Amino acid sequence: MFKYLIPVLFSLLIGSSSFADQDLKKDFNIATNKVILKFDGKSLNPPKLTLKKIDSSIFFINTSENKDVHLDIDFNDKKLHCHSDNLKLVNNHIKTTSPIKPRDFEILCFPSPGVYQYTVREDSSKGTVFRGEVNVQE
Repeated sequence: MFKYLIPVLFSLLIGSSSFADQDLKKDFNIATNKVILKFDGKSLNPPKLTLKKIDSSIFFINTSENKDVHLDIDFNDKKLHCHSDNLKLVNNHIKTTSPIKPRDFEILCFPSPGVYQYTVREDSSKGTVFRGEVNVQE
């Protein structure tokens, strides 16, 4: 009896995935699309991003060799949905609580349409400040 039970259960599991809604799969694939913003120690790439609301998650990656940096994003009273633990909301700005180390990253979501100005500042008294913006469209 058990000899037939395993193949029957397996075929039921495999067969059930074939009935999945194709639109749901498509939506899931779109929703998992992530945008990457890089700081290489000399510039931001890209400095200006335009996103659709569905692509609202951004990975900020510090690809520099030896520069710790701080991130500050002006949210202008817009809704905040998700962010890394190192990012905190202070007076309508999302800010790093500790520097982002080389080869490290932060992730955050931009669920509301609008323009978000941001700065990346090197973690030193004479650190360079880089400016950019994220434009989230409907």
